[in-house]
Amino acid sequence: MPDDQGQSDRPEWLTKSTTPTFCYRHPDRQTGLRCSRCERPICGECANPAPVGQLCPDDARATVRARGLPGTERPLATWTLLGINTFMLFAAALLTGSGFGLLDPSARALCRLGALNAAAIAESGQWWRLLTVMVLHGGLLHWAFNSWALWAFGPTLERLLGRVRFVALYVGTGASGAIFGLLGALVAYFFRRRREGGSAPLQNLLLVLLLNLFIASRNPSIDNLAHIGGFLAGVTAMGLYDAVAPTNRGLRAAALAVPFLAGVVLAVLGVANYPPGSGLTCVGA
Repeated sequence: MPDDQGQSDRPEWLTKSTTPTFCYRHPDRQTGLRCSRCERPICGECANPAPVGQLCPDDARATVRARGLPGTERPLATWTLLGINTFMLFAAALLTGSGFGLLDPSARALCRLGALNAAAIAESGQWWRLLTVMVLHGGLLHWAFNSWALWAFGPTLERLLGRVRFVALYVGTGASGAIFGLLGALVAYFFRRRREGGSAPLQNLLLVLLLNLFIASRNPSIDNLAHIGGFLAGVTAMGLYDAVAPTNRGLRAAALAVPFLAGVVLAVLGVANYPPGSGLTCVGA
């Protein structure tokens, strides 16, 4: 290209690819992301995940107004899960039968509500505990941090995946830390886009994860290994989901099922090799 050729003479695609872009709402933030609809440059904080690409805040709000259907863009799955988790927290406090039940529910109360207990599954066939464990918490502080994480990040992931796939991911990572599974999925999503404005939300997510792990380590009734397992399951699911082309919806759905299928296989193997008569079951406690 001749040196005397001005920028106005360059093709539009070349100008866009070589000119630094900055978020239209945060002019001090350089970014490689653009709104999929209006093509304005946006940073990771302003990006709203869409079925294809991402939308700027203005277009995201316009999408909600245009559709105008009750509940279409509301994070109903996130709100429902928050409601169930809160109900189970108070149920555990009530079954504990003391004033401290809200802060530190008893092991007996948690068992009656469906806490994960390998002996109960192996000896009594209570497989439903693999599902109920995802809505139980080891006290008010544990519930508060998990609920805040679900409230803060759940709607983003629900909009990104869709309501059904969001719940499928929650259930798929539920037996090994559902909230950490959702956070792991978002970490994988923003890590892949870290050079396109995703580094800021990625750092916030990692901070939340570290704080939650620290709090869980101070409470003996909380299984940090389950949290780590849920996180890895979420990272794996979103990594596979994100690697598949958006047009291949069937394969994308299968990617989200990987953590659930892996969890089922591990549970079956664990029960098959569990020593009978261990005396560790919480049934009847």
